[in-house]
Amino acid sequence: MNKTKTQKMPKAALCLIDKTRDCFAQVKDGDGGDQLTMVVYSGGLIKDHWWWDDLAIDLSGMSFPKSRFPILENHDQSRKLAFGTKKPSIDSGALVINSAEFVDTPESEEFRKLSKQGFPYESSMYSKPTVVERVTKGAKVEVNGMTVTGPATVWRKCIFKEASVCVFGWDSNTKATAFANEEIELTVETVGDKKVEVKEVTHMKLEELREKHPELLVQIETDLQAKFNIDKEAMETAFAAEKADLETRFAQEKADLERDLATKLSERDERILKLEKTDTIRAENEREAEAGKIWSEKLANSDVGPELHEKVKRHILTSKFVKDGVFDKEAFATAVDAEIKDWEERLPHSSVLGGGFGKKGVVDEKLAAEDKADEKLADDIFTASGGKKEVE
Repeated sequence: MNKTKTQKMPKAALCLIDKTRDCFAQVKDGDGGDQLTMVVYSGGLIKDHWWWDDLAIDLSGMSFPKSRFPILENHDQSRKLAFGTKKPSIDSGALVINSAEFVDTPESEEFRKLSKQGFPYESSMYSKPTVVERVTKGAKVEVNGMTVTGPATVWRKCIFKEASVCVFGWDSNTKATAFANEEIELTVETVGDKKVEVKEVTHMKLEELREKHPELLVQIETDLQAKFNIDKEAMETAFAAEKADLETRFAQEKADLERDLATKLSERDERILKLEKTDTIRAENEREAEAGKIWSEKLANSDVGPELHEKVKRHILTSKFVKDGVFDKEAFATAVDAEIKDWEERLPHSSVLGGGFGKKGVVDEKLAAEDKADEKLADDIFTASGGKKEVE
């Protein structure tokens, strides 16, 4: 009898790696750019899964609700590598991804670079089962063209969500660290008599593993050494070359930045100097205009003749009345008054406006004589030219 039940389970239980066949992720150069190939599930039996026991996934019941799906690193949503542009295909009984578009992230760039250098990335998938068949001990069922003997679990229907590249894949005896403490509420239709029991998943520290299973630890260390038996010298040479290249690029970029900065600073200083010059000239013109206005008003009301105005102005410098860029007009006007007064007191004055000069109220006889002589000379010239002098 089928039963539908909603229960909580670790999200890591839905991240699966098939160890029965080489499920890998590999990038190669192609005509249109980097080409990705991922075998995410072989179609076989995943032995001794830490949550599902022996597990098989019925490929005929796998659905792909979207033609595009994420490709991540270690099922971590913050580490995006690419997205599938077509639904995964079934190739020789295996679930395969052959069409993907890489994204512009540091993680994607690193994955492509290391994969093309030969780094052995494995693959994993994240799917949600909707119909689960529990196969009791001794019972047999058919799935993906093979016979599975219980006790086992078969995902008869599931929804494909995303694929991930990993260093080791999600080992059947460990939890996916990306979802270690995350639970998901899942509604599953169960086929068969065996109930889906919630298991407690515990972590084993290295010290405990060394104490209880020393032979397993030795085997793990041996497997790791074999998997990463990469030529140390070659790695160091490659690292040194890449480091030198980065240092050269950094030095060049630094020099370019410093040159650009120096150019921009020079242009800025030049603009500032031009602005300062313009402002200084404008302020000086305004001060001279104000000073000229004061001179004009003061001299117009004085007894100093127009022919002497420019000489009088030379004795008062406008610049002496400027402090911190501010023109003291009152002090300047006072100084102008004093200077004009000094000229008025020291200059001879005419008794008649426009006449000869003398002290105030007194005719200067010398100047009067000179005026008389000038007048006679003018009359002589007039008579010589044929003019007739009118009789007074």
